[in-house]
Amino acid sequence: MANVIKQSVLQAYRQAEYTIYSTPPCVLKIGQASTCLLQIYTQYGVDCAAFMTAFNPLGRQFSLAENAGFQERLLDQLQRCGKSVLHAGGIDPDHVWPVEDSVLVPGLGLGQASELGREYDQNAIVWCGPDAVPQLVLLR
Repeated sequence: MANVIKQSVLQAYRQAEYTIYSTPPCVLKIGQASTCLLQIYTQYGVDCAAFMTAFNPLGRQFSLAENAGFQERLLDQLQRCGKSVLHAGGIDPDHVWPVEDSVLVPGLGLGQASELGREYDQNAIVWCGPDAVPQLVLLR
């Protein structure tokens, strides 16, 4: 799967800051355990979470209006499934890409998160298991 995604894109995903807009903000980094994520787990009574977006399917830049429509559809779907969502943003520290509106979904298992990511044509999602270490999960 990984050979479909360019190495530069993979590096950008690994270096991104996955920020949950809580008070104070909780910033997730791939491969680094997160104490603020553990607090979210405790608050929601879960042991996993998925950080995802519907922005820029297949890594292509879309207009803000198109991306907003994609994201609204994802939020509606999560709401219909009874999932809690915390608003978030995927931030490129090099500022090559604009911030991507995202969500953290407490309690969303890896299988369902991967399925949703594929449904919204995402190259990858970030999934966090019981150890609260964000993992980049490639979908293509």
